[in-house]
Amino acid sequence: MKKFDPFRPIISIAKFGSSYKIFSSLKKPKKLNIVGSDGKIYGIMCKKEDVRQDNQYMQFATTMDFLLSKDLDSTKRSLGITTYSVLSLREDCGLLEIVPNVTTLRSILVTKYDSMKIKYNLKSLHDKWQHIPQDQKLQFFKELSSKFPPVLYEWFLENFPDPIAWYNSRNAFARSYAVMAMVGHILGLGDRHCENILLDIETGKVLHVDFDCLFEKGKLLPIPEIVPFRLTKNLTDALGITGTEGTFKKSSEVTLKLMRTNEIALVNIIETIMYDRNMDHSIQKALKVLRNKIRGIDPRDGLALSVPGQVETVVQESTSEENLSQMYIGWLPFW
Repeated sequence: MKKFDPFRPIISIAKFGSSYKIFSSLKKPKKLNIVGSDGKIYGIMCKKEDVRQDNQYMQFATTMDFLLSKDLDSTKRSLGITTYSVLSLREDCGLLEIVPNVTTLRSILVTKYDSMKIKYNLKSLHDKWQHIPQDQKLQFFKELSSKFPPVLYEWFLENFPDPIAWYNSRNAFARSYAVMAMVGHILGLGDRHCENILLDIETGKVLHVDFDCLFEKGKLLPIPEIVPFRLTKNLTDALGITGTEGTFKKSSEVTLKLMRTNEIALVNIIETIMYDRNMDHSIQKALKVLRNKIRGIDPRDGLALSVPGQVETVVQESTSEENLSQMYIGWLPFW
């Protein structure tokens, strides 16, 4: 009789890879490869910054993923959140698991636009954008939008040439993006530029990284973030002919309904994160905003929205050209 082992086998470090990679972002994190005792190669990112916020977010994401796995409407749609391990070594450094087979949204779009000979210079764009009067920013946004047509759908066609694989990957993309859009909206997650949104090249699922900008922090930036989540034209176009209707909207509603049902459990985790972030001075105010969002209370008139009504509202706010034209130009709202 085979002996039952309730714990997964412990994998130790056999050796380190002979090379490393330095990422181009501000803090220059390094990627190392480790060969495990099981013979597999594991990637880790070494960051010289506080990674506790990523660790705290992962606690919330893991709980949310567990709740999604137990809900009937969610399991029918295979809804979930891709998580990764985070280890804080000190207050100013830590290790993050590198999820294999993913690429950034920016990398996909830059490659496509380069192949079409469509280029831009962010510095000159920024200089021009800064001097455009507020009432002319919408027109500037529309001009840029017409220059950069949606191309993300092409990535799905090229990466998943088999019709069944293409169909499944598009569904996986729509569902995983809907889950993260709703979670991001409730948590007030900002800084969703194209480097912080990744796609799995084998499944089409979405992975988000960098969770420093939580609890409406984006609204306090010099140029406030005024959209609930990123839902620019490349993303809406890649959802297919129905756009934000159909799969995306239904998955959003299932996620939001689940969060309302489990409000107490989720708010308890969020409160712990807030205390860890030394937000004592504003915790009650932040918690009230968050609870109101979970319950669907519209901040404009104090009326409670239904789940479909709340989803419709935040989708409209995220896709509004007026709102997108006011976003920081480096966020690339015209993509």
